[in-house]
Amino acid sequence: MPMIIVADNQDITSLGIVYICNSLEPVPEVKRVSGTEELVGELTLSPDAIVVVDYSLFDFSDRSELVILLERFCQVKWLFLERELTEASVYAVFGQYERAGMLWKGCSADELIHALNSLLEGRQYVCSKVERSMHLSGNGKEKKVGLLLTDTEQQILYAMVQGKSTRQIAGERNSSVHTVYTHKKNIFRKLKVRNVREAVRCALQHGLVDPIEYYI
Repeated sequence: MPMIIVADNQDITSLGIVYICNSLEPVPEVKRVSGTEELVGELTLSPDAIVVVDYSLFDFSDRSELVILLERFCQVKWLFLERELTEASVYAVFGQYERAGMLWKGCSADELIHALNSLLEGRQYVCSKVERSMHLSGNGKEKKVGLLLTDTEQQILYAMVQGKSTRQIAGERNSSVHTVYTHKKNIFRKLKVRNVREAVRCALQHGLVDPIEYYI
């Protein structure tokens, strides 16, 4: 069973997470680290570990330091704890990292256990709070937004959410750059947005993109 590394420099929080990890079956080896140097040392010894971390409170100098670790330790799975769930934070995890999960820090102990078990089984995880905010609400308004787009436009929107450029999308679809550009303009017009960033935000906000289905 992979080791679970709790990367947190706050004793109360980290001890609470360790206590919950010890309720898993079988009980995994759990280690606490309080700094990036210590984290790197443990990952070097356990390159298939699961890291539980609150990025905003750990001692990363900036996001690039985290990205370097993600690329260096390509088998490590990450569970990001978030105090505030935003569209940007959800996209940053599920749009870029296949070995990741996201959990609101106000979630229950049972949901943390569920998240850890999902990662142990090789599946991404998104907590119920994210699911409620990102899925279709069923009130008709969100559904109407989705119906505005053709199947081709929805496929291109998915590719945009995944961070692919116009040229990459054209290559994958065997289309010209001009054709994809035209589709993107139509998407912007229908969603009433001005650029890719706003289109991604709209897609997440209205449930046009399911983080679990499309980011795995």
